[in-house]
Formats: sequence, structure tokens, C-alpha cells
Amino acid sequence: MATKAANEGEPENATICQQPCVIPTSNPEEEVWRHINKLTSFDYVSGLLKERLDSNFFGFGGHIFDLTKAKMISNTGHSSNESDNIEIHQMVADDGDIKPNAKEITLLSRQAIELYQSSQAASIYARPITLN
Repeated sequence: MATKAANEGEPENATICQQPCVIPTSNPEEEVWRHINKLTSFDYVSGLLKERLDSNFFGFGGHIFDLTKAKMISNTGHSSNESDNIEIHQMVADDGDIKPNAKEITLLSRQAIELYQSSQAASIYARPITLN
């Protein structure tokens, strides 16, 4: 679905690939930003999170405890400098968590697009400063 639909203008509520897939394109950079642009739609992101929640995030939920534990161990070594700590997010566990997470994802996606677009107007020497 994803390889064919990517070239034919897939519908707003289409899901992404179930597994890594190849999307044939002559402009990979434009294709990546087209997919990131989908994440600016609250309805699309909410549906995507709901779908992932229902499918147990491809089994990722089983690793959340280990990941959180590793982050906490890492953070104890940096406790004096808060900015060095790894941010620990709560797992999206139920439908009540979808709305705030979807809102954050859409806002961050819009911010990424704006930063990228502003970097395109900058000279090649200033572009790394803008993107950093």
C-alpha cells in the first residue's frame, strides 16, 4: 500500500508501512518532508497513535520498563546538571493519553517544518547554525 499510495497521493487517514518499505522517489528529501507534513494533522496523528496503541506498538511496549530503567540509571550520573539528563516520557497507555501526545507531535512537526524552511532561505554557511 505505502509504495503505490505514496506516488498516487494517499488519503489523509492512510496508515504508514507496517514494516520498513522502499518508497521509490526521485527526490528523497521532498518525500521525507511530505511524510513529516502529514504529522501536522491532529486527526492523522490521533488515528496513528490509536492504531499503534491497539497493535501494542509492534511489541515495543514490552521494552518500556527496560528503557525507562536505563534512562533513570543514566540520569543518576548527571543529577548535578539537569540539562544533561535524558527526558523520560510516559508511555501512551490508553485513549486518554492520545490527545496530549497527538497535540505535542503536531506542534513539534510544525516547528521542524518551519525550521527547515527557514534554513533553506539561509546561505549554505549559516544553514548548519539554523538547523542546530
